[in-house]
Amino acid sequence: MEIKVLKIDDSLPAPQFKVIVKPNEWVKAIKADSGSHELTDTKQRQFQFWTDFRSYLKQKDASISCQTPRGQHWYTFRIGTSIAHISTEVNTQKVFISCGLYIPKNKELFEFLKTKKDEIEDKFGKCKWVDAKVASRILLIKEMDEVMSDNALHREEEFQWFYTKLLGFKKVFSPMIKDFLKK
Repeated sequence: MEIKVLKIDDSLPAPQFKVIVKPNEWVKAIKADSGSHELTDTKQRQFQFWTDFRSYLKQKDASISCQTPRGQHWYTFRIGTSIAHISTEVNTQKVFISCGLYIPKNKELFEFLKTKKDEIEDKFGKCKWVDAKVASRILLIKEMDEVMSDNALHREEEFQWFYTKLLGFKKVFSPMIKDFLKK
């Protein structure tokens, strides 16, 4: 913060405040991270991974709306409705990446999409259909040799896979969800 004193004609001196440095996304992520003041090494790597992915997407397709990255194993994207979203995930323990449609608390939508399972799997291949108590998911999983690597080729492969699946999911699921909402 920079402070200056201004005086106009015969007025009393008044302070003028100028912001020099604002918190960056890393600081915002730390504050948002469940009350913690520090990110673990894993959370920092996750934050950096999603920050890099966000930059990759902005270069590839400026029309994709991206949220602020956080130190977590998933990164989500809106698809025009609050009843579902697309979620990308990096699982460092089981060494895979995934892209999925995440449907919180809406069994009817999940059942509706199951009636279109053949059509969906014709577009993407075999999906994992998870019907859990809190949320349902339709997932594509890609096993990897390593994930969140500093190796540029591995990173490019992960980002390219996420990008193509993200576009495909939007193209396939957005109209299906619109059909569901018309019912």
